[in-house]
Amino acid sequence: MAKSKYSLDERVTDKKRQLDELLKKAKQYEEQLKRLENQKKEEDRKARAHRLIEVGASVESIVGQPIEKEKLPALISFLKDIEERDHALSSALGIYKGEETHIEAGFLSAQ
Repeated sequence: MAKSKYSLDERVTDKKRQLDELLKKAKQYEEQLKRLENQKKEEDRKARAHRLIEVGASVESIVGQPIEKEKLPALISFLKDIEERDHALSSALGIYKGEETHIEAGFLSAQ
């Protein structure tokens, strides 16, 4: 067997150094991934908040006045009754049998 120009100790040290570099790089990738995941969560949170504001504004525009917080349980009950009775909301929004499809209608957009 041909002798290596590096001793075993030098080769072990070199492999440990390479491993340390790779572990450091892996940690950097994990940190980058975590930042991207956090950005995605923030983007999703903002999109949801915006959507909820638009829905609330749409309801208020139909009612013609602001809906006070005390009136929300009555509104929710009313909407649940309509949905349970004839699925009017899901039909109007194009949601059928658990499969959600959005129609373009004012504040709604394809997602």
